[in-house]
Amino acid sequence: HNGEGFTRDETLKHRADGFRTNFSKSSYANYLECPHKFELGKLIDFEDNDSKEMGNLVHYFAELYACYPDFVNDMGLETFEKDILDEYSGLSYPALTEVDRCRIHVNLLNTKAMLDELEVRLPLDTPIDRDREVNRLFIRYGMMMKSSYFERWVSDDEYHIEGRMDLIWGGTIYDFKSGKIKTPEEYLDHIRKYRDHQAYFYLALSRNIPERNGRFVLYYTSSNEDDALSGNIDIWKNMLEIILEDEVTYDLLMDCLVREAIKDGHTRFSNRGTFERFYSNIQKKMEEKNTPNISFDKTLVAWLDPTEEEKLYLKDVVFKCIKNYIKLGQIVMKNRIITPRYKLDEFLEEVDENHARMMIESRTEFPASKGANCSDCDYRVFCTKLKRSGEGGEGNGE
Repeated sequence: HNGEGFTRDETLKHRADGFRTNFSKSSYANYLECPHKFELGKLIDFEDNDSKEMGNLVHYFAELYACYPDFVNDMGLETFEKDILDEYSGLSYPALTEVDRCRIHVNLLNTKAMLDELEVRLPLDTPIDRDREVNRLFIRYGMMMKSSYFERWVSDDEYHIEGRMDLIWGGTIYDFKSGKIKTPEEYLDHIRKYRDHQAYFYLALSRNIPERNGRFVLYYTSSNEDDALSGNIDIWKNMLEIILEDEVTYDLLMDCLVREAIKDGHTRFSNRGTFERFYSNIQKKMEEKNTPNISFDKTLVAWLDPTEEEKLYLKDVVFKCIKNYIKLGQIVMKNRIITPRYKLDEFLEEVDENHARMMIESRTEFPASKGANCSDCDYRVFCTKLKRSGEGGEGNGE
């Protein structure tokens, strides 16, 4: 389509089959933002921008290395850095060639280190022509087999969701992100702002994979650049874990705090009673103020006589963790979010309701949301409602 918009007949002819479908994480985000955007997203494919293309190229390398590690090692990492730079340079700017080269180098170093440390070696059990999107590096080097444990599409008709999982290893789902690592708080804000429910999607879909363990891990391949370039990569610093527990309890919270304190070198906090007293003080303060939005109070830990380093630890990790547990029922640690199953169940109920609504709209009309930000919408030029209105449509979608 050339930007002239879709006619009613053109959209209706796609609906008989095109919308009898499950939600992906991206199509669900579109639907929540604007049902009409969801519809157009099903009809239009955009070329990838430079940031998304970088992510695609990193994924291609990760899959190639996970499936053919000896081949990659024999060819040398610099070979694939050059391949990716050549592909990426068409989307970036010539003046940024050296910046792009360094960025690709860091991404590939972190990716290789993660797959090596986890000892990922996958069975070659699937012809590449069965994949929805063929890995361009596989085509370039004549690899005809891939693994069903990488770039695996999983669909669940009961939950009305589907998704493509980057890597399934040891019952854990891993997703490669070619960006800087987010804190748990930043990630939760990202979910709220962009309606990106990938973690819930994949944790729900995990019931369809073997040896599932209720863990979804985001691995950020651009993080900790200095460590990567110095050869001192700690892959765990690049990870954000979302863990599903049947029930997040007070006992689990206390155990997590003790384990994290020991791991972080705060052995003086290895006594569970320390955190129990700290929890009691914070809970009391919150009840007195009748609000969860309290600031850190040094008097809460004065009786511990903490060092300045320990005060920072108690404030930045423990205090936030306990506050989130009391307020949200989740445990939010430095690089980990532990969420109870009932939150996933509530989310799936919402998906079910929205899917039923979507199916009704597919037989009538997908409305444009009045609250949608039309001016920033990728599909604005195609939006038939904007065309029919004859207005700029800045902000109301009518």
